[in-house]
Amino acid sequence: MSQFDVDPDPDNAAPDPGPIDTLSANERDYIIPAQDAKGHHARLYCRTIPAVARMVADVHASRKYPFRTVGDLVRWCIVHGTKRLAAGAGINTVTAHADAMIAVFQDEEFQLQFMEFFGYMQRITNTYVEASAAGEARRVAALARAQIEAMPDGYWKDKYREELLRRYSTLLNAADIAPGSFDPDHASV
Repeated sequence: MSQFDVDPDPDNAAPDPGPIDTLSANERDYIIPAQDAKGHHARLYCRTIPAVARMVADVHASRKYPFRTVGDLVRWCIVHGTKRLAAGAGINTVTAHADAMIAVFQDEEFQLQFMEFFGYMQRITNTYVEASAAGEARRVAALARAQIEAMPDGYWKDKYREELLRRYSTLLNAADIAPGSFDPDHASV
């Protein structure tokens, strides 16, 4: 029997992937960048049966893990599956190099998400305030605060909370805001 034939012996089944509680609770451990700092990337293609595609889609749709896209989930599976296979077979690979690069790109990804979030939020709240809809601007700020409070404790939650208060404390605490009177870059804490 070759190494690729299916063994009917149930004692020789595939290894148990381990209990789910061994997975990290840290969002950082799920972010696998799609490209390096120079924009370099490689595409991997494969075909799969519809049941496997559905399984991937179901895990992504569950929102129990911080994968923004199906691609994020597939990259995570590739990295962690390949590491497990390489370790099990004693294959020397670029794991340490890849881990170092991933760590740096994760930081860059979190920083970009942070800047993108507050840029987008500023455009939305300014649009509401300029349209004399301060109540809607306050609703957006309150929603952002609730989402930030739901983030796992740590550096990024603190950073988001601090920036939200720096930019939007006036909006979050205001009873009424006149059009054009709110400037998130100069809001008082």
